[in-house]
Amino acid sequence: MLDKQRVLDAFRSALAELAEGIAAGKTTMTALANRARALYAAGLPPESRAPSQWTFRAYLLGSRRNPEIASLAEEAGLLKASKMDRARLMESFRKAVEDAKRSVEKNLHPRTIAVNAHRLYCEALSGNERRPALVTFTQRTAGRTADPEIMALIKEAGIENRGRVEIDRGRLIESFRECLKRLEGRIEKGLVRPIQVADLAHRLYVQAQAGSPAPSRLTFRGFVYERENHPDLQEMLSRYFQT
Repeated sequence: MLDKQRVLDAFRSALAELAEGIAAGKTTMTALANRARALYAAGLPPESRAPSQWTFRAYLLGSRRNPEIASLAEEAGLLKASKMDRARLMESFRKAVEDAKRSVEKNLHPRTIAVNAHRLYCEALSGNERRPALVTFTQRTAGRTADPEIMALIKEAGIENRGRVEIDRGRLIESFRECLKRLEGRIEKGLVRPIQVADLAHRLYVQAQAGSPAPSRLTFRGFVYERENHPDLQEMLSRYFQT
């Protein structure tokens, strides 16, 4: 577990160091998180594992956003992410659905529509507008966060979610174990995000199952972000991505 007070102190120190860049509008939330992580890691004993950059970015940008740290950053003048333009969001999904209707590609899924809608939305942004995260779009096509209006558009186009594929738990653990082994050095340097671990583990799982129906990448990402309950797997991941 990270020392919460030391994390907070690391962000305070990083904000002080980067004050000039923040005032000039040249410092991002990601740059702040990376510097805070470096300051935190610099004070660790030699035998201790440094937390990943993604762990510190999540204090500001992810679902685990820390209100106190985020408040410090906002008070220092760092911009919040721009609010989603609902009309533009819907238009991007409408265009993505229309493109899908004309596509010769088979077996399209709601996530495909979300990815294309995100691309279309971002293409329409002006140079000073912030790009929304892809997950903001994919969440609108799956599970509890699905948007009824968007899902109605997708359903009218005849695009349906695939049924859930049963997962071999032993193979699941082995795919993540192999993935972490391959990426360990880069994780320690803060160069790998949890979502990248999930995607590589998914690829390894699919490669090992010899043509059987494949589970979705979203399911594997759910294991990483604890939307899917698997205590053994999450204990394994916690050794690399501290909270």
